[in-house]
Amino acid sequence: QSAARLVQRVSDRLVPFFYIRWVTFLALVVSLTARVVLLESHFFTTYLLAIYILNQVFLFLSPATDDDDLPVAGTSGEYRPFVRALSEFKLWCKGSLATLAA
Repeated sequence: QSAARLVQRVSDRLVPFFYIRWVTFLALVVSLTARVVLLESHFFTTYLLAIYILNQVFLFLSPATDDDDLPVAGTSGEYRPFVRALSEFKLWCKGSLATLAA
């Protein structure tokens, strides 16, 4: 309970710092790339990380709705805003944690 509350508090404080978060993620990716190039190993791990991050980006770019069916009568002119399947903050969190784990 206490650990979950601490994680929520830290993540709430990180949300407004968009550019700092993504620069930190870029620094993590660059450091992992440098490590792989210098050690000349862990290629498979890096390949899996790239596939995972690409999957998360696709989730970020796709809508959250599952209704790909034909439009139902009476709802054809209805405005529905674009809701992402994965938020930007969760994309950053998952990408950063996966990069740290790799």
